[in-house]
Amino acid sequence: MRKEERETWIRRKKAITAVIAFINADLTPLAPRDRIEVFQTLHAALSAVRELDPALLAFDKRWIRQEAKTLTHLQNSWKESLNHLLDLLKERWRLEFTPRSEVLTWNEGGDNRFHCKDSLQQVFKGTYETLRVTARRAPEHWSGGSSKSIDLEEFIAKEKENTCSLEFPFGADSFFRALAGFPTTALMRCPNCQRIFFNASRRVKEYCSARCQKTASVKRVYARKKKGGR
Repeated sequence: MRKEERETWIRRKKAITAVIAFINADLTPLAPRDRIEVFQTLHAALSAVRELDPALLAFDKRWIRQEAKTLTHLQNSWKESLNHLLDLLKERWRLEFTPRSEVLTWNEGGDNRFHCKDSLQQVFKGTYETLRVTARRAPEHWSGGSSKSIDLEEFIAKEKENTCSLEFPFGADSFFRALAGFPTTALMRCPNCQRIFFNASRRVKEYCSARCQKTASVKRVYARKKKGGR
C-alpha cells in the first residue's frame, strides 16, 4: 500500500471510530466547553475524509456553541440512522443520494464490502447538513419473486413497495465515504449490550468487547441450568 493510500485508509478509520465513539458517549455530565470539544473532534474527523480545506473548519464560534447545545439530539439522530443502516445490511440495498443515484452499495457480485462512488464529494458542500437518502432493496429480495418474472407495471409497483426514504445527520456523506472498502461486518450491533461497534480487523467479531462476550456466555450457561440442562 502506497503512502497516500495508507493515509487515506487511516483517515477513514478515524472518521468511523469517531462516529461510533460519539454515539456511545455519555454526554450528560459534560460541561458546555467539553461539548464544543466533542463536536469539533467529530467534525474534524469527518471533514478529513473529504480532504476539506482546514479554513472551512473555522466556523463562527456562536454557530459551534449552538450545535454543541443540541449535541444530544445529534447523537440520537446518529444512533437511529446507524440502526437503520444495520437493518439494511441484512439484505442487498442501494442508497441513493439526491440528485445522483447509486452512491453507497454492498454485497455486489458476492463482494461483501461497501462501495461508494467518488461523485459523492461533488454533491454536498458541507458535512453538517441533513442528508436525505432513498434506500432501494435489490429485486432478488422482493417478496413474491424477482423482477425477472413480472411485467413493467408490476415491477414499478413492487419497486415502490421496496423503497424507503431516510434522513441521515451531519457528516453522513463523509461517513459513507469512509466505509468504502470495509466489509459490511465492520459495523456490528453487540447482541449483549446492543451498542454499535466498529471492527477494522479481518476477523469477524460478534461482541463489542471481551466483557460482553463473557457476560453472554455466563447468561447461556445460566439459562441451560435453569432449563435443567448441563
